Amino acid sequence: MATVIEIANDLAKSFVLSQNKKFAVRQIVIEINCLAYSDSKKSIEFEVKATIVQLIFELISGQRDFLLKEGVAFITTAKDGFLFSGIMQHLLKKLDNAPRQKDAEIELNDGYYFAH
Repeated sequence: MATVIEIANDLAKSFVLSQNKKFAVRQIVIEINCLAYSDSKKSIEFEVKATIVQLIFELISGQRDFLLKEGVAFITTAKDGFLFSGIMQHLLKKLDNAPRQKDAEIELNDGYYFAH
């Protein structure tokens, strides 16, 4: 089971490394909207989604250090932080308006589940 910071770390890293930021944002929305609790398989609440988005911003903007494997490195730019800060409200609206799933049947990249 992944932690909130591990999920945010993976999503922030994919945004930074992506050549197509619009596609990266769409993937972030899909990934976050597919998150579910491991025991009930119910979708996570909006508050948890908002926390993940905030953590992604902190990572991209340099306020928080990325969790990287030894020997792995990449650089974030001020442009990445600026771009992400500009879309955060739009991103949160997409996450808040997402259809509520009773079960997390859709899994991307093996899915993430939280202990509840």
